[in-house]
Amino acid sequence: PPGARQSEHYLYQRELRQNSHNANGPEGGGTGNKAFILTWSLAAPEEIACTPDASHEAASRTRNIEIHLLYGDCTDFTGRAVDKYLESSYRPDIEYVDGYLVHRSEPEYLHSLLQAILIAYFRKFEKEYKCKALPELRIQIVERARYRIPDVLLCATPTRVQKIMNETPLAVIEVLSPGDTVKETLQRFRDYAGLGVPHIIQMDPETEIAHRFQEGSLIQTTFHGLGIRDTSIPFDSEHLFAELRREIEEAAAKD
Repeated sequence: PPGARQSEHYLYQRELRQNSHNANGPEGGGTGNKAFILTWSLAAPEEIACTPDASHEAASRTRNIEIHLLYGDCTDFTGRAVDKYLESSYRPDIEYVDGYLVHRSEPEYLHSLLQAILIAYFRKFEKEYKCKALPELRIQIVERARYRIPDVLLCATPTRVQKIMNETPLAVIEVLSPGDTVKETLQRFRDYAGLGVPHIIQMDPETEIAHRFQEGSLIQTTFHGLGIRDTSIPFDSEHLFAELRREIEEAAAKD
């Protein structure tokens, strides 16, 4: 495949679907009903970049790579793509957005530590407030079209055991990573808002600042609780950041 190194071994498969009126794609005046499926199986997990068409680029760091390149609408193709995603597991897990596999930022130590603190914090309130915090569970935004993976989601209990959460969470908390961009963050938060999630929160372990997503904007907020129906689930952002500092200081004292 284009961009592959000679020292690597690939099993390469390509399928091309197009009608007789659109050989040049939409840019060439065609109707745009063309789809490629490019599949590589790598002998070793290496990063590759493949550009079968100058207008499309894709790269991945996984042993089994399936790259989907589309011009316009192709119902049969997109149906197969989402089936492949729903049947697969990845390490780390990845999101599915409108036919594309979307890699999330790799978590660093502070990110993972704050995530663990959040899970432990909410566990204290599970029975009293009938809620449960779950890390990195796929959540359905649009059936067979868009799936996100929040760092922490808070759901009402009891809830059934499910591979993909298809109920609206009480809250979604994303821990900011150095690789996160504002554009990607806002798009992800707009997806949660469209689902009707009452509380959409970003926490930055570096600056110890929290934001809430409201009416399309991130607003710096000091949280004390999450109002849900006729109650308020405790959520003390200052306490959580203080716990993060304490754990960092304890780790530094051991060095």
